[in-house]
Amino acid sequence: MSRTKKREGASSPVKKYLSFSGSTGKLKYYNKEHKDADEKGNVSIDRLDLVLVDIKSSISGYNENASSGINSNLLDPYKVGEQEFIVKTKVDGKYGVFAQGIYKDIKADLATINAKFTTNLFAIADFGEGYELVKLEINGSGLSPWIDITKDLKDDEIYDKVITVEKGELLTRKGGKTVKVTKKEYDAVLKKIKADPMYQRPVWFYAPKFTLTDLNDEKVVEVAIEKDEVLQTYFDGIGGGEKEATKEVSEEEVVEDVPVAGGLDDDLPF
Repeated sequence: MSRTKKREGASSPVKKYLSFSGSTGKLKYYNKEHKDADEKGNVSIDRLDLVLVDIKSSISGYNENASSGINSNLLDPYKVGEQEFIVKTKVDGKYGVFAQGIYKDIKADLATINAKFTTNLFAIADFGEGYELVKLEINGSGLSPWIDITKDLKDDEIYDKVITVEKGELLTRKGGKTVKVTKKEYDAVLKKIKADPMYQRPVWFYAPKFTLTDLNDEKVVEVAIEKDEVLQTYFDGIGGGEKEATKEVSEEEVVEDVPVAGGLDDDLPF
């Protein structure tokens, strides 16, 4: 260890940890001191523009049986098929390793605790006081629209885009598949609720909508490069993300899971 290599234990440069709420169709982050925070300390926003800095894959969620968050190390997406995830949650009352291995080999075990494959977008965003480094977690119903919007991009084209995230389609589960709620279905349920406020509502949820536009502001590009250098220095100090996200997390810090019986498809090609 030296003055310039003193990285172990350094705090993350990420300022806001964002998730997408399937129940409201809004983005949210935890800041109990914010004037618009709800009773749980979450701040909701309708849409956000992101400029990508890095992409990592992980495992996340909430283990209801153990009343514990689920977390893992971060992997480069193209290494998921060859490198191991170290997945942690409470095991026998103590936070520790629940599963370790290549994703396809531990996928069935992860499903038993409702753990989700997660795409982590490290990006810069402006909340009114200049650009800061944030992380947006995408999993469950959000993975499919993310894959759809990026599948035709070549090489690193996604880094030349502004990513706008906002409320997308209203979805439900039928026959083991995620499908769009039709206007006819929506109107019919709304009519029943008006007639009987105690009517049992179906499980519907929103998926995020991603829109890409060209990034043409060189000053923003410079900020993204600067923040990326800080992030990569942090990753280097913790083993390239190997140790990142393996600490115990509270229920408030966990990405909201869509309450669908049987769970959601993870929309992964493996």
